[in-house]
Amino acid sequence: MSEVRAGRRTLAVALVAFLVAIVATFLFTRLVGRLPLTDHPEIAIQLVVKMFVSTFTVVLLIALTMNYLTVYRELPNRFTLSLIIFCLSLLLYALTSVPIVAMIFGGFRQGLAASIGPFAFIPDMFASIAVLILLHQSYE
Repeated sequence: MSEVRAGRRTLAVALVAFLVAIVATFLFTRLVGRLPLTDHPEIAIQLVVKMFVSTFTVVLLIALTMNYLTVYRELPNRFTLSLIIFCLSLLLYALTSVPIVAMIFGGFRQGLAASIGPFAFIPDMFASIAVLILLHQSYE
């Protein structure tokens, strides 16, 4: 019974994440149509797909972090705390990977020739932090 409940819960979270990603992507396509990227449709399509996948991942990571916070409240220990920090690092990675974030905070302002600025490396920095947390946890 527990496996069935876990499967249903996972499916429900995935469905919510999918719907949120669809809505966010739809709204994003309205914005992309107004940017100079319309001269480069292949890049615009890549950004739309990235918007969907990144948003889907953000919603899943929010759910996972909330789940680990619940577990930590019930059974506080260093391992669960490390998992929370790991999830938060991945969440920051996913958030900074969302194309709209890069556009709002400095990327693509002057067309395709402009750099995406710090968003070229910030997501990878958060992924590195997450991997360091797992590495540290594996040595304990």
